[in-house]
Amino acid sequence: MPHSSRPSGQSGFSLIELMIAMVVTLAVTGAVYGLMAGGNNAFRREPELTDRQQNARVAVEMIQKDIGNAGVNMGPFFQSFTQNLNATGVLTGPTGQVADVLEVFGNDGTCPDAPANRANPTSGANINTLGSIPDCYGEDAMTLVIYSNGAAKWGLAHNIHAQDMKVNFPPGQQPTGSQITSVAELGEWAPGDGTIPVALSPLNMMRYEIGYDPPGIPAPTGVPSLYRSATGGRDPVSGGYFAPTSAANIATGRWQLLARGVEDLQVQYRNGTNPWSDDPGAVTCAGQCKFPTAAEYNKGVREVRVSLSVRSDAQNLQGQTTSQATGRANAVRGSVTTVTSVKALQNYLSQVTPTAQCATCPVWR
Repeated sequence: MPHSSRPSGQSGFSLIELMIAMVVTLAVTGAVYGLMAGGNNAFRREPELTDRQQNARVAVEMIQKDIGNAGVNMGPFFQSFTQNLNATGVLTGPTGQVADVLEVFGNDGTCPDAPANRANPTSGANINTLGSIPDCYGEDAMTLVIYSNGAAKWGLAHNIHAQDMKVNFPPGQQPTGSQITSVAELGEWAPGDGTIPVALSPLNMMRYEIGYDPPGIPAPTGVPSLYRSATGGRDPVSGGYFAPTSAANIATGRWQLLARGVEDLQVQYRNGTNPWSDDPGAVTCAGQCKFPTAAEYNKGVREVRVSLSVRSDAQNLQGQTTSQATGRANAVRGSVTTVTSVKALQNYLSQVTPTAQCATCPVWR
């Protein structure tokens, strides 16, 4: 009887086994891809964040330096911060606030004072100096006139001639904001009070504003950036103001691009009595102010708080957000805040003699 055998079973994967293997493979591949994508994103993100922080650091250090020089040689009752610049910028920041503008009057100490001839301090619209005027005084330059009461005024000085030992402040050629608009205002601190000019000192008027780079070209091509001008954005010849968004912002307004990617600038001030305020307020003191009242003593700005919002414009980075205010393109954003003391004012006020009008003066003794 012939022998018959059953055919042997064929080896292989079942459909269930194949599906399980595919799922495991996909999971492992996905995990590996996620790690690679995350590493690649971090590789791109970290240099961008470093650049962003570097921009903020450079900007903050420059601002702190200018605030530190605020009020040098100007006396305790010169307001070394321009008023009414809160929310006057042209751009709205990422949180919906219109950017502030910061303007600081200061002296960096690189150019010496020029003593006035006290026996004959003025002749018309000229300040007469004792000797030749240092070469660091330029034509059409913003200059401080320091008076015998320790206070100062600023104006635009023309025709600085070392041989003549005269500096001319023509009233009809003074820019907006100048405190010398007549011969009488040049000759005395307050016309009729008997004070006289005792020295000249160079004036730095540092102004910070947010504008687009390139100038005048808005997003998405233009990048919000922080600009700085050593002349307050003013043309020393005409006295006109030129914003960093204008075509003449560099040649005429003397603007320099300080940091790209700065979206917002917010500034607050603190004097001797009030909490933080958006405006520095007026600083006044009657007469020669040798003996200020407590109110007058406390009017000067003693600290300035500056906040910058900075962004990185690289695309597709982890942690990107969209500006709530303007719907600007996604970007990785950060902020930095600094508080700087106005050292010159503190030094001036520490020398005030206590009186019945101001028994607590000075607070630093």
